[in-house]
Amino acid sequence: MTVTPDHVTALRAALSGDAGAFEHMERQADLGHSQEFPALMAAAFTAAVRSRFPGEWSVADVIKFVAQVRVWNSDAYGGLSPSLAEQLILCALRGTPVPGRYDEVAKAYTQFMLLKDIASDLDDQQLEMLLTKAQNGADRWIAETAGP
Repeated sequence: MTVTPDHVTALRAALSGDAGAFEHMERQADLGHSQEFPALMAAAFTAAVRSRFPGEWSVADVIKFVAQVRVWNSDAYGGLSPSLAEQLILCALRGTPVPGRYDEVAKAYTQFMLLKDIASDLDDQQLEMLLTKAQNGADRWIAETAGP
């Protein structure tokens, strides 16, 4: 299995806030029952975080970023756990797994909300580059975990 153009289109729609297009693609590509879409979103999150924090960064930079996201988007992101958001970003930057103490739904929600916030600063060309990089990364991960 690989990430399809439908998966990429669905993520693009979700990031742009086009709920109708996302729901259409979700039904068409059966996103809820595959590993490709979650892998694509995780790869996009990692790529976005690494582009947001290039080179030298500190834990304080991450904490400040999460605080700003929560303040600027207090209505939409009120339920965002600061500690989970910080852990997701730090793990993406360090290339380490997220500690198992967090619920999978909470991780996916937080990952998506942070990805959406970072992607909102990208122009169309930058978003396409991010999605291409994410598709390649997700396909690599799927191939590596598929087994013999």
